[in-house]
Amino acid sequence: AVAEVAPAKAAADSASPPTKLPPPETDATVEVMGLPPGFGEVLLYKMFSPFGALVSARVVDDPGSSTTGCLGLVQYRWASDAMEAIKQLNGFPLLKRKLQVSLAAPGTTATVADAARPGSPVRPPSSP
Repeated sequence: AVAEVAPAKAAADSASPPTKLPPPETDATVEVMGLPPGFGEVLLYKMFSPFGALVSARVVDDPGSSTTGCLGLVQYRWASDAMEAIKQLNGFPLLKRKLQVSLAAPGTTATVADAARPGSPVRPPSSP
């Protein structure tokens, strides 16, 4: 005799719990200086999203700066994506300004050159 499995039981057995993503890597937050006044978070997100998975993008006034403008903070999931954004957008001309893009975390020793070096700690894990 063939044993029958109840449909509800079979569906429950095949459903797996959703997998949780690991927390973002350290050294994956980019600081963007030189944004023009009024530059919004949606534009910041769109400008930086081609380089990797973003966790967040924020624009804040930069009261400590002697120049007018805004400061952007962009957090990537992977440090290598942050390094690629720095490589591609540092010095990028935007409305008669040049963006200054760098790692936001103080004490970070990773550089753009480190991101290109095989075995660098700023590379993402091999499986997402």
